[in-house]
Amino acid sequence: MVADGADILDIGAESTRPYGGAVAVPSAEEIERLARVLPAAVRLGVPVSIDTMKASVAEWAVTAGAAMVNDVWGLQRDNELARVVAQCGVPMIVMHNRQAADPSSDIMTDIAAFFSRSLDLAARAGIARQNIVLDPGIGFGKTAEQSLTAIARIGELKSLGSRFSSARHASALSTRFRPPHPISGWADRSLPMCSR
Repeated sequence: MVADGADILDIGAESTRPYGGAVAVPSAEEIERLARVLPAAVRLGVPVSIDTMKASVAEWAVTAGAAMVNDVWGLQRDNELARVVAQCGVPMIVMHNRQAADPSSDIMTDIAAFFSRSLDLAARAGIARQNIVLDPGIGFGKTAEQSLTAIARIGELKSLGSRFSSARHASALSTRFRPPHPISGWADRSLPMCSR
């Protein structure tokens, strides 16, 4: 993927499949799975995003070299995740999600309300607004029609004041959060622990 030009590697160890059937994984097992992969991915030299809903996993991954956190439940599953992201000082992707698609709902109203809750949680924890990218969660908790509506009407959400997930924003994030040391030394350096 890096050889093909990937700007960011998003790595997770628990399925977030939006169509049902995903099996929850305990934090310890999630970390055990990541320990086999994440350090090697970090050594490739592009920013690694940790795809997790759990604060303990995010904290472990950032300490191991992940450059950002991607939460498919937008800080609304683990009450400690916002604190960890703020204390680690990393950017995050906040994605909209729902338990199931509701064809009768106004998807744009639902997304806006969800993001407002997420941004409030982030602000209360001290996550800088410029470190947040919003992801409308195409395919997650939406019908196909609602996903297309979210894409077509995403401009309506700009009043929330955050960037939205796209290839362009991924590229900007990857430049901004590239590892600060040459990659040969970065993988071996002592990484700071996130403060508690």
